[in-house]
Amino acid sequence: MLHSLFEVVVAKRLSVVEASRAASNQHEFNGTNAVKRIFGEAVKGTSEHQKHIAHFVYLADEDLEPIDELVEVTWYDARAKNHKRAAELRLYFKDNTVMQQAEPNDILIIAKRQTGEFFFFVVAAEAPVAAIIEAFFGITDSFSLAAPEALPSIQQLFSLLTNLMGLEAVRPEFQKTYTTLLTKRFGHAFPSTKDFTQFTRETCPIKTDNVDDQLVAYLSHEERLFRILEGQIFEPLKTRGFADVDEFINQALSFINRRKSRVGMSLELHIAAILEQNFVQFSPQPRTEAKEKPDFIFPSIAQYKNPTFPAKNLTMLAAKYSCKERWRQILGEANRIVVKHLITFERGISTAQTQGMQAASIQLVVPQPLFLTYTEYQQSQLMNFSEFIQMVKQIQVDSS
Repeated sequence: MLHSLFEVVVAKRLSVVEASRAASNQHEFNGTNAVKRIFGEAVKGTSEHQKHIAHFVYLADEDLEPIDELVEVTWYDARAKNHKRAAELRLYFKDNTVMQQAEPNDILIIAKRQTGEFFFFVVAAEAPVAAIIEAFFGITDSFSLAAPEALPSIQQLFSLLTNLMGLEAVRPEFQKTYTTLLTKRFGHAFPSTKDFTQFTRETCPIKTDNVDDQLVAYLSHEERLFRILEGQIFEPLKTRGFADVDEFINQALSFINRRKSRVGMSLELHIAAILEQNFVQFSPQPRTEAKEKPDFIFPSIAQYKNPTFPAKNLTMLAAKYSCKERWRQILGEANRIVVKHLITFERGISTAQTQGMQAASIQLVVPQPLFLTYTEYQQSQLMNFSEFIQMVKQIQVDSS
């Protein structure tokens, strides 16, 4: 299920010398034993410098597009010409936008993929996923190596970073295949979200009985498809040009707003499809009190409105791709239901926020692959999508 498998991963906290231009412009990291596991032993002699092209990626706020830049790095022995002294291995990198953004205390992760590709992830210290990375590595000012027993979790973490945060580039063969399919199905126009999610599920290359993995796969596949479709539709606009700044801004806002509105509705439609596949009874987008409109009521809105139907056999699920403070919006959506369930793709919600949800009788539901972005304590309080479905099905069996 993992899209980005890494065979070796090391991490450290950036020092002032490494991250501050005011302190240094050395553009180097010390070649510790942990880094040797990535690049091997450098051979003495300047002609034996190892040069690689690596992805440098800067991750800060999840609402911002990550910076992804190809940079040349050099692995070499600084004492190569002095055969009487022990080797002093260094990892040099050319100046780049990512390291220009880096600040002291940010986390640097160097990872080698099984394909031989190298990734340098700089994670802003305040980024939600930073705390999870620290827990995996026991981050210090020196490079630490991920323990072998932790590697499966590390691989999932990086699958999350590269896949869900949009860093996994659309491969040329993927783009070619799906450009043809998209054009045949939709031409050069944006289809309805319902039609597009249906196309996503039909063409998704990952098929699994694990509902958590399937939901993540659907959203990931749809994102790549949508980017291809956007490119097809935008290309003629770019070629034609824009009459003035206002037209350009209006077109840009149209694309941005479509992205934002689509993802929430897509999540609801994919959830509904998976519920149907698992023979779960539900009513989507029903009207409850005061014309409130929860995303899903189980087993049905008719049973919800039947005063003789036991409230303990009713369940509500709200779906919000990003959560933040918006979780409070669901509190009045179904007054008969005390404990409300909320599924989200939000990564690394703060402990204060999750505690606030618990106090308000909201049970957070998170797809299992995203558990890695929460603290160990928070994970113990979460419910994954599979557990939610099993719970609802059991309630429906017991009440039938």
